[in-house]
Amino acid sequence: MTQLHSIHGIGNQELSDRGKELGNYSGYIPLSELTRGEFRLHLLYKELNAVEKMYPELREVTRRAKSLIDNAIWKGLHNGGHTVVSSGNFSDPILQTVAKNIQAVKNLRLPVQSNFFSRPVYKHIGDPIIPDSNCTPPPFSQAPGDFETPGQWFNYWHTVINPSCLPQKAFEATANKYLEPASANMLYEFLTEVVTPNAAPNVVAVKYVMQQAGANAINDIGKMWKRSDFHEWLRLGVKLSNAKEGVGLRTPKESIMTLIDNRDKPGIGNPAFILAMVKILIAAIPAITGMIIAIKASNRGNDAAAERIYGLQQQGFGSKNYSADTKDWQGSDITIPDTNTPSLTSNVPLLIGAGLAAYMIATQK
Repeated sequence: MTQLHSIHGIGNQELSDRGKELGNYSGYIPLSELTRGEFRLHLLYKELNAVEKMYPELREVTRRAKSLIDNAIWKGLHNGGHTVVSSGNFSDPILQTVAKNIQAVKNLRLPVQSNFFSRPVYKHIGDPIIPDSNCTPPPFSQAPGDFETPGQWFNYWHTVINPSCLPQKAFEATANKYLEPASANMLYEFLTEVVTPNAAPNVVAVKYVMQQAGANAINDIGKMWKRSDFHEWLRLGVKLSNAKEGVGLRTPKESIMTLIDNRDKPGIGNPAFILAMVKILIAAIPAITGMIIAIKASNRGNDAAAERIYGLQQQGFGSKNYSADTKDWQGSDITIPDTNTPSLTSNVPLLIGAGLAAYMIATQK
């Protein structure tokens, strides 16, 4: 998925002040109602929201960009019902990026959560979906027995008649609440964007294996069809965590490179970035713990993937011992390659007065 991130040309204090504008993580993603393509555009929409709040200079263009996504999703991303957009129609790099993303995901028609629903190709997110008959209770009007509210009938269906579907639906709420602030706890999910695990220090390689195992288990608990979708949600979570701590929408790759730069000269490279990383990594620990507690409450031990995450937690997943740390790279002689990750368009300058240096397109996954 092509994404946006800022190249920081403004002062640390101003970045910090702008990061506070984000407030709490917001923008609920209705996993159980989305195709993979719609999900990817939801992630981009959330990032555009962050850009709009942090960079009021870009408000006009971000709102135009969001309108392109709205048009595509609500008129039918997969059926051509929306106005076809081409990146060649725009001179602004942000609008070009959004247009390219819409074209890139229009054929990702499978549900983001496997087997949870189906939607004929001619339907769109604004139309009623066709739920999995095994996971959707009949309408309240058809409910047997004496239920005073639809909520009572819904709870009875999922807890008594068919409890096996409740964890998957519950994962949607759990992930929306915890995943983004917890993402930095799985920062080494993105290690291979910087260096191969075999070339990293042993402590980093061990953490990489543990974090990958935890991320795999959480993905499987949510029954997300493609692991790459979960990967991109984690990427957004790291970027939003960075932004909230006042260092801009820095990517996971940039976060890891910050840790490497700090290996032998703590705080010398950029004290603001290091301090922010420490805060982000510490804050991610209670977030991932809360997520696992919520998973336990909704799964009741009936899911093999949930059992895996419980076991991994007992081994240390989510703890400080297995989280990325500013000391992980001390003494290593890793040379960071001077290359950019693959992108549709990269290093596109977008000068906005003296305040914002540039915008660029980052990675395609």
